[in-house]
Amino acid sequence: MEFGVLGPLEIHDGARAVDLPPQRRDLLALLLCRPNTVVSADALVDGLWGEAPPRTAAKSLQIQLHHLRRALDDDDRLVHRAPGYLLTVGPDELDATRFERLVERGRAALAEGRTGAGVDLLRQALTLWRGPAFAGLDHLTMAADEAQRLAEQRRTAEEDLLDAELDLGNHADVVGRLTALVAEHPFRERPRAQLILALYRLGRRAEALDVYREGRKVLADELGLEPGPRLRDLQRAILVNDPALDLPRRESPSAQVPAELPLDIATFTGRSGEVERLRAMLTADPGSPVIAAINGVGGSGKSALAVRAAHEVATAFPDGQLYVNLRGSTVGLERLPAMKVLGRWSRTLGASGEHALDDVDEAAARFRSLTAGRKMLIVLDDAADAAQVRPLLPGAPGCAVLITSRRMLSTLDGVVHLRLDVMSEAEALTVLDRLAVADRVAADPDGAARVAELCG
Repeated sequence: MEFGVLGPLEIHDGARAVDLPPQRRDLLALLLCRPNTVVSADALVDGLWGEAPPRTAAKSLQIQLHHLRRALDDDDRLVHRAPGYLLTVGPDELDATRFERLVERGRAALAEGRTGAGVDLLRQALTLWRGPAFAGLDHLTMAADEAQRLAEQRRTAEEDLLDAELDLGNHADVVGRLTALVAEHPFRERPRAQLILALYRLGRRAEALDVYREGRKVLADELGLEPGPRLRDLQRAILVNDPALDLPRRESPSAQVPAELPLDIATFTGRSGEVERLRAMLTADPGSPVIAAINGVGGSGKSALAVRAAHEVATAFPDGQLYVNLRGSTVGLERLPAMKVLGRWSRTLGASGEHALDDVDEAAARFRSLTAGRKMLIVLDDAADAAQVRPLLPGAPGCAVLITSRRMLSTLDGVVHLRLDVMSEAEALTVLDRLAVADRVAADPDGAARVAELCG
């Protein structure tokens, strides 16, 4: 069973939504404010009826508890424990508990320097929210207090996430969210400082100073206060263009620029249109990583085309090129696990091996952190499916990914697909001519055409 309080109260038993009448819903909300803790009968009576409960309140409470126990369809979930009642909730059954646990893990990852992993965990935590906690239950004092506590945790987690996003260089992505946060909470100095820094790093210095002046005016007019040290120091640093405000380049002095592309094929022939199309796609500069995928039948030349296109654009990626054969369709070999690829690439990019990861999600997050701020080309050859590929994708703009697979990876988001058909007869004959003895094709054009046809 799942309980949701990060928004309107929801109860789901598998795929079935459990509906409760208003007073029973209120009772469940009070118990969910203190899950796995005995809530006294007096506290429940006060919560349901306030300071002037009816004479029959104790009996009415027992009746409501009886019906609630039946609605939850589990006699052991809601039990009497003096001096009140205990609602048992599993570790993954309450969204508020999941939120707090994900936030705790995210902050731990940030403290360890695993910024990408921390960002992912904090994002997961914040996506659990569907609206204000215990929405529509403001008449319950206990629920209103718990909602206020959770709302403060949500704001702090959001600010932690935004700090981490700024550390990764995602300034353009967070300006809109920060602007909304500052408008919603004009007295909170942390998101205002984050917005000022993001605008400054985007070259919008005058706007950054305007945000500072607006905050100073709001604090003075409404509270009679001056901005705190963080905002004042930030303003002074902007006025002198202090280099300390610039985003430091993330690189390891021990890490070499990877150049993992296989040797280009000397006999590569044809496919000029496809090469040009891939060149244009891979060197585009949108606000998110570029992902191009070549799919086609076995033997159609997907890998050769990918290698040729990668060599054509390699100079556009000065931070290096990564390559892996994922063995998705190689007969006699198991597909290469993403975890193994991530481990190798993390070492290649200079990550320390002292904190080895055994969780693919955390390893993928570390890879995204290592590639953030870099301009890299990543070639994933012979992918089996989208699940094998997804952990190997970077998360920040600047990188490009080229994938080959027999099947179209239609469940990957943001991918431009290129279907590779067999060569034209002219291209096939040219390949055959370059591979055969001199003038052999010219001496027997009909036989050469037949060979090209039989080879597909």
